[in-house]
Amino acid sequence: MVDHYVPTFDKDAGSRTTWQYLKMFVKQGYQVKFLGDNFAAEEPYTTALTQLGIEVLYGEAMQKGIWDWIEKHAADIDFVYLNRPHIASKYIDFIQERTSIRVLYYGHDLHFLRERREYELTGEEAHREASAYWKGVELTLLRKAALSFYPSEEECKAIHAIDSTIRVKPLTAYVWDSFPELGDFGYEKRERGPALCGRLCAPAESGCCALVPERSVPEDTRGRAGQFLCRGLQGAGRVEGASHTAPRTASTFSALSRTNGYGSSMRTAVWSWCRSATARA
Repeated sequence: MVDHYVPTFDKDAGSRTTWQYLKMFVKQGYQVKFLGDNFAAEEPYTTALTQLGIEVLYGEAMQKGIWDWIEKHAADIDFVYLNRPHIASKYIDFIQERTSIRVLYYGHDLHFLRERREYELTGEEAHREASAYWKGVELTLLRKAALSFYPSEEECKAIHAIDSTIRVKPLTAYVWDSFPELGDFGYEKRERGPALCGRLCAPAESGCCALVPERSVPEDTRGRAGQFLCRGLQGAGRVEGASHTAPRTASTFSALSRTNGYGSSMRTAVWSWCRSATARA
């Protein structure tokens, strides 16, 4: 599997997806190798992978010799699972031209569709240009891969509306082997809540702005709600202290709902949970 870095599975949604499918491959009996495009061994995440029996390819020597490594081991590799368009585009041509390894591609989200809808909402030319750029990149990857995946049926439909011959299927983003028993999770005892966007990420930023519009949070719990959902936005300068500002809440959530096809249910579930927890606090 190739992704941008070792999955930081407790920090961002994309890493969580990558982590869970790595575990699934191991459980299915595959011998798994993981390559992070930054060739860094971030901890404790690299150790977590090696403890599963996954070999992590990292370091300066591996970075300099990765193309030789791929050719040398190609006969022993059944398929490569490439993540994200900006990462997959670095590897797919070499793999297909120099080896017979089958390529699976997981896009995480359909960039050109997201950027196009952002342009429709804001009128900002940069989003229109970004949409055109990513459309070329993503369609090229999709036509080259043996099979591609996206988190929602809506994204697959958008792709097939352009080219019905592309082999793409929806893939469940999150998989659990078991679920905790329902009960009192002690939210009222917690000083801080979870962050939905632990890394700077445009979709996550927009999602947080939509999920917790400032005017919808009671004044006495607004700071707590800010801790709940917006900690990840602090680095982007979108949160001042614990207070959350959502400059384009309604239009942002409209885009969120339409981009991935599951925004409404996500908003309902998370916001209900958030209201319950903040009310207790």
